[in-house]
Amino acid sequence: KTTTEPSRRRRFWNGLLTTLRLKKKQEPVDLSQLTEGEILERGWDERANSAAIVRNAEVWKFGLQCVFKALQPRKLRKKGASEDEITAAQVAAAEFIRDGLLKLGPSFVKLGQVASTRTDVLPKTYTDVLKTLTDAVPAFNGARAQAFVQESLGTKAKELTNFSKEPLKAASLGQVHTALYKGKKVAVKVQRSKLQELFDVDLKNLEKLAALLDKFDPKSDGADRN
Repeated sequence: KTTTEPSRRRRFWNGLLTTLRLKKKQEPVDLSQLTEGEILERGWDERANSAAIVRNAEVWKFGLQCVFKALQPRKLRKKGASEDEITAAQVAAAEFIRDGLLKLGPSFVKLGQVASTRTDVLPKTYTDVLKTLTDAVPAFNGARAQAFVQESLGTKAKELTNFSKEPLKAASLGQVHTALYKGKKVAVKVQRSKLQELFDVDLKNLEKLAALLDKFDPKSDGADRN
């Protein structure tokens, strides 16, 4: 469901897993035994448990990398590159940004989803790639989802039976499974773990970013990015 090739996607997830392993000094993990969603979830958990200053540094480093990537197509245009070369550079920049937003977690996936609707601000090459964040966020393990439900509902969870192993749909904040409740088929929306911890730090960073953008690029029409 993404615009990247299988080999590129595999390098992306492999790189993410390697980063997590080095941070925790863990033994190598067989990537083939983990789904993309499980790797993603591990990464978000790791980031939620890290110190705020580490998270801040990661976010702002990524922001600077995004600026550098986004400037590449402009440099090519000044050098007289063809439209095909410029478009390819824009797509590459958009994919870099999308993959980075996925790594950073739900707050930034949401930011990417909002940005994908802003065709008045971003080129179509960017919005087309960012739109994949709306329906292509990998799901996490169904057993883990069921464990979340049991932890949240306690003894009431026993009233849910036939909990599906695979979700119907996965998104940035959660995913939906089917189950039976008192004999009736229902949909169970399961929230991803550690969201509160991530949002607490990320919203502060996004607020600072909005203030910074308003300072360097004020809107004459009174529109505020906050």
